[in-house]
Amino acid sequence: MLQTKDLDLAAVTTSLKSLVNHLTRLESDQSFQSLIAAAEVQAKYAGAEENFTLSMTRNLYRYTGRARGLGCEEVSKENLFKSSVYLHSLSRCKEQAKLRFEGHYKVVNSFRCLLPKFVLSSKLDEFRAECVKLQKLYTKDLSPEFVEQMLDMRVDLRDDILLTSQSKELLQLIFERELQTLYPEVVTGLVLFLTIPVTVASAVLNGLFQSSN
Repeated sequence: MLQTKDLDLAAVTTSLKSLVNHLTRLESDQSFQSLIAAAEVQAKYAGAEENFTLSMTRNLYRYTGRARGLGCEEVSKENLFKSSVYLHSLSRCKEQAKLRFEGHYKVVNSFRCLLPKFVLSSKLDEFRAECVKLQKLYTKDLSPEFVEQMLDMRVDLRDDILLTSQSKELLQLIFERELQTLYPEVVTGLVLFLTIPVTVASAVLNGLFQSSN
């Protein structure tokens, strides 16, 4: 998804958050048992034995912490797989997803004055403050006129902005109406936002702060 053409950054943060929540649900015992049941069905289709069992070696000393020969209860192969592979893999996936979620959230939050929803719903003082913050972050790319152009656009194109939901649609609107010469700084800000690399969160953040230096 992160390499999809015309990707909307605001939608990425929502999707990554949903992924983290989904991975958390998969950690439950119910989800694991559903996985085992699905594996049994697949094993039958693959020509495996009817009674499906996981082919993993057991090491009771390692996984129970008890010495061999004390008659300790044997750990099932399914539980060994769950503790050593399944839960560990989910944990690593969650860590990576959270890393990307945090990175994308910081980026989108920095550019939220360019999100149509925020343009329309924010109070005037809040909107102005976010525009000023972005302009100061990108002083080499955005002049102080960016703030005034954003305020003008918010009023002049309000009805048109109501029909948009993504920043790329806002940029398309400006070009379709041939208003790029009226809002050149707004166009620059939108282009900056829409061309930020998003595949790796660290690259996104590095690009953001290097541009402001």
